[in-house]
Amino acid sequence: MVTGHLAEQVEELVGDGSALGISVRFARQPDPLGSADAVRRALAAGAAAPLLVAAADTVFQRGALARAASMWLESTASAGLGVRMSSEEGKTHVRVERGRVVEIDGEGGGLTAAPLWFLAESVLPRLDDVPGPPFELAAAFRGEGGAGIDVLALEVGPTRDLTRPEDVAVENFPYLWRSG
Repeated sequence: MVTGHLAEQVEELVGDGSALGISVRFARQPDPLGSADAVRRALAAGAAAPLLVAAADTVFQRGALARAASMWLESTASAGLGVRMSSEEGKTHVRVERGRVVEIDGEGGGLTAAPLWFLAESVLPRLDDVPGPPFELAAAFRGEGGAGIDVLALEVGPTRDLTRPEDVAVENFPYLWRSG
């Protein structure tokens, strides 16, 4: 697990992972340098492919990650990218043909990238040349850099982003209201 802002608190909460039934090791990202940088730090700390990469501030629907993981593991694709319908401005648009991502940062179309990647060992060398900062995974799969990489489009349904404190308050308001 790669931690950054409030790393000590996250690491204390997660611990060694035994309470979750998993084993956890940590790598720190001292500044928000992007998803590709986080993956490179995880690899340097001993992580090994295949990798599941997800943003900690995104909430997926129950079962969405398990379904996406199963689809990717059953495929022959060297990478997988979560996609969702969204008309929100500022999101990374993707174009999908026959279940494969063929363009990232394409024109509209309603499909956007979710912060969810699955990466096989074969694509990890692409992360060495990602431009930045920030060093983002999507850059390794765009244009000429992404030529020849089979990226499976994994529909994950709607997500909720909890990036800002007000996002957390808005998302938790229904729960707080019911308990009061």
